[in-house]
Amino acid sequence: MSTGRPPDLTVCLPPPLRILIAAARSAGSPIEQIEMTRADWDTLPAAAQRHGLNGFLPAALSHSTAPPEVRERARVVAHETAVAGLRGMAEAIEIGRLLRDAGVRAVCLRGPTLAQWLYGTVACRSFPDLDVMVAPDDVTAAYRALAPRGYRLPEGMTVRTAKAIYRGLGAWPLTHTHRYPIDLHFRLCHVSFGSPLSPQAVIAESRELDGVPDLRVPSATHAALILLEH
Repeated sequence: MSTGRPPDLTVCLPPPLRILIAAARSAGSPIEQIEMTRADWDTLPAAAQRHGLNGFLPAALSHSTAPPEVRERARVVAHETAVAGLRGMAEAIEIGRLLRDAGVRAVCLRGPTLAQWLYGTVACRSFPDLDVMVAPDDVTAAYRALAPRGYRLPEGMTVRTAKAIYRGLGAWPLTHTHRYPIDLHFRLCHVSFGSPLSPQAVIAESRELDGVPDLRVPSATHAALILLEH
């Protein structure tokens, strides 16, 4: 007999991933008990790293029979993720301020701002870079605002070359010697793929993140669509 509830597809997943998903769902409450072998515990930190879920390791290990050495590894990884998340958020705020002062409207798409929106903390997810979106007409001005702070296009590449090479891709990759790289988006996806959203719409309907005036994020509806696209 049907219960009207959708089936729990997580039962088909490996135990380390199942316990991480349970921790993400728990919102601080005790999580369901999932049978874990020693091999499962040993691979848990690597699974969290692979899926960007390092911040959920403490919840996954609470009230568990995890070996002490696994607990210590998880504690270190979770701490490093939290520090990286705070660093990323600080950099995102500074980037937002720089672009605002240059008269460029910008939205932070993923990274620490997405973690803050989804989970209420930047400590729950890891990220390799910061994704910032501007209108197509503003991408050059945005780059010129960021360049004095050390952000650079690939070595030897000029703005004119970047416009030609990345026109279809929809983003300029900017690097920094000691900060997170930036993907400076002016389109949500490659030109060969359709998207229901335009950069202008995302920017126009964006909102401040938790009262931070220099940092804007997509509306809830747009954020959900962006996640589906990626």
